[in-house]
Amino acid sequence: MKKQIVSFLFILVGYISAVANIDSLKTFLENNPNDYQARLHLGIAYHNLGVNGDKNAVKKSENILKELVELDNSDALALGYYGSVLSLKARDSRMPWNKSKYAKQGLAKIDSAINIDPQQIQLRMLRAMNSYQVPKFMNRLEIGIMDYEYILESIEFNSFSCEKKAMVYLNLAK
Repeated sequence: MKKQIVSFLFILVGYISAVANIDSLKTFLENNPNDYQARLHLGIAYHNLGVNGDKNAVKKSENILKELVELDNSDALALGYYGSVLSLKARDSRMPWNKSKYAKQGLAKIDSAINIDPQQIQLRMLRAMNSYQVPKFMNRLEIGIMDYEYILESIEFNSFSCEKKAMVYLNLAK
């Protein structure tokens, strides 16, 4: 019971922190509506809430990131997160044909982002997690393993938090 309470509090603190980050970005953007980087960070923040099941955040993230990708389709981070948002839409879709459509579109965009910037660890992590989550028939397991191994061999891995390192090891082991 104690572990469940601690886990719930950990999630709650993370959620409150994410909402506070979103609020500060929205306030900043009121005075700087064309700040590309702030909009990107807001889209990523909404994406991260969406990962935890907030469907409204998924929609907000999609709107922001889609617009940024239309402005600059060479921005690998915006393209990768937009692809991941499409994967979240697949997760949340009720109709199987929409699940398949959004998953394929999302993974293709994440792959394109990796092609633009193959050494970007954040994108590798994003693709690894998305590849790990999709059904086996989509044949993404080898790509996920390859990305997790790339992350493990990177210099940046040493600066990961203990929780993030554990997630990489756990997903790779599975």
